[in-house]
Amino acid sequence: MLCDVHPELGIPSPRAFGGAGAAVNLHVDDVDRLAQRAVEAGAEMVREPTGYAHGKRQRRIRGPFDQEWLLGHTLEEL
Repeated sequence: MLCDVHPELGIPSPRAFGGAGAAVNLHVDDVDRLAQRAVEAGAEMVREPTGYAHGKRQRRIRGPFDQEWLLGHTLEEL
């Protein structure tokens, strides 16, 4: 479950222990458009768009509650 940070309930920010323990990986139709919308809504760009040899393009963003998200789409099927 992803939720807001609630230290009073024992739910700290991932940054409290040095970073995210996990990342959500979403496969989307247009990674650049979605990442731009996320940044406009307050997310932080952690990694600029990167194309990989396995045929995917990804960006990494950090949301307002310090959760990291990998957003990607297929460039070509290999």
